Amino acid sequence: MPKPVDGIDKHMRTIIVLDPLEVIFNNASESIKQQSVKENGSLKTQALFICKKLGIFKEYVNKNITKLIAHQTIKNTKLLPGAEEALKIFSSFGKGTLTVIACSDIVDENLAAKLTEHYSKIPCMNFIEDYRFSTKKESRYDILSNIKIEHLRGNVVSVETKVNGVSRAKDEGLIPVLISENIEEWKSSVIYKLMCEKKLADFAKKIDIELRC
Repeated sequence: MPKPVDGIDKHMRTIIVLDPLEVIFNNASESIKQQSVKENGSLKTQALFICKKLGIFKEYVNKNITKLIAHQTIKNTKLLPGAEEALKIFSSFGKGTLTVIACSDIVDENLAAKLTEHYSKIPCMNFIEDYRFSTKKESRYDILSNIKIEHLRGNVVSVETKVNGVSRAKDEGLIPVLISENIEEWKSSVIYKLMCEKKLADFAKKIDIELRC
């Protein structure tokens, strides 16, 4: 059977690194905008989303959007279709076979602590082994690099939702997987010869088949 992920070896432990805010929870853009208006006011919200649309000041935009999504997730938890199924598949493996690490670009320590507490109360997420959050000195990709070093004899899979994330994960020596319903993202990722799926559940099912065969 073909390998679902380029470079994975079923004889080694598999470590899956994912951002729950991107591939597990559903946060509609409209609700995020409403959250932003409450916290930042209408003018700052308008400026933030204009920058997002134009693709400018990306670091500022990503930092603020991520915080808004985190607050919205804590306030109103709603899983993406198939996310619970994916998590149940992951949790069905023993820790010696598969480990899941949650990693998010949340620099705010207090918010990171609240998120960790929130995640731990969701039954289908209680198997996640570790939570890693960015700091002012350590970016998400610094964290990915460290995880790779910690698991040199394992398959370290980075679940990404954007092609630029795939590129950086590849640079860090990780096995990238693209989860996206955007066909243009799929086309752009062809050069990386990686697995692309619309939902996390689709990836989980293929990993399940591969590791158990």
